[in-house]
Amino acid sequence: MKGLCANDFGVGYHQQFDQLQYELFVAGSDFDTGEQLIFGAGEYRDSHICRMVAASCAIPFFFRPIRIGHRDVVDSGVSEASPIDIAVRKGATEILFVNPMLPILNDRSRICIPASQGNCARLSEKGVGWIGEQATRLMRAKCPESAIDTLQLINPEASLIRIEPSRIAMQLFMHNMMSFSASRELLACGRECGRRHFFASSDAAIPPFRRYRERINGGRRSL
Repeated sequence: MKGLCANDFGVGYHQQFDQLQYELFVAGSDFDTGEQLIFGAGEYRDSHICRMVAASCAIPFFFRPIRIGHRDVVDSGVSEASPIDIAVRKGATEILFVNPMLPILNDRSRICIPASQGNCARLSEKGVGWIGEQATRLMRAKCPESAIDTLQLINPEASLIRIEPSRIAMQLFMHNMMSFSASRELLACGRECGRRHFFASSDAAIPPFRRYRERINGGRRSL
C-alpha cells in the first residue's frame, strides 16, 4: 500500500483533498479511542487521499492499522458511527446509501445453506467463521437505522435512496467478504443486482438515476 500511495495516480488526478473540485469525505476510526475521524475536513483537509482511503479500509484482523499523524486508524465500521451521519452534518440533501452488510436471513423454508451432512444448516452449525460474520452483521445493522432516523428528524426534506442486497441473496453471503478468489463473482452479482434495481424498478426515487445508464453501461444502450 505504501508503494501504491507513493505513485502518481496519473495525469489529471489529484492526490490531496483540498485539490478536488467537489468535497470528498472519508471516514476512519481511531483504534485506541474509537473516535470517528473525517478525512477531507478540518485538520485532515490537506491529507493524501490514497492513505486516507487505505486507513478507512483497514479492517482489524485482516490489515494492520494505518498510522496517520499520532493516530492508528482502522475501518470506520468498527465504531458505532454511520457514514450517513457525515452526510447529515455536512448538509446533504440527496444521499445515495449503499449498504452490503445486512444480517443473513437463514429462513430454512426459503433457502438452504448446506451442512456437511447434507441437510440445511443453522448458522451456529456452520462454524466460527459464519457465527462471527453474522454477529458482526447484526451489530452493525443498528447504526444505519439510527442515522436514518436522525436524518429524518434533522432534515425531513432530504432524499435518501437506499441500496441493499436481499437478505436471502445467498450468492453474496456464501463467501467471506474478504475472499479475493470470489471477488469477480461477487462484483458481477452486485453489478447485475444494481442494474436491475436502477433500470427496471418502478420506484419513484429511481428515475433520476436513469440518465446515467449509458455511463454505467460503458456507452451501451441495451440493458
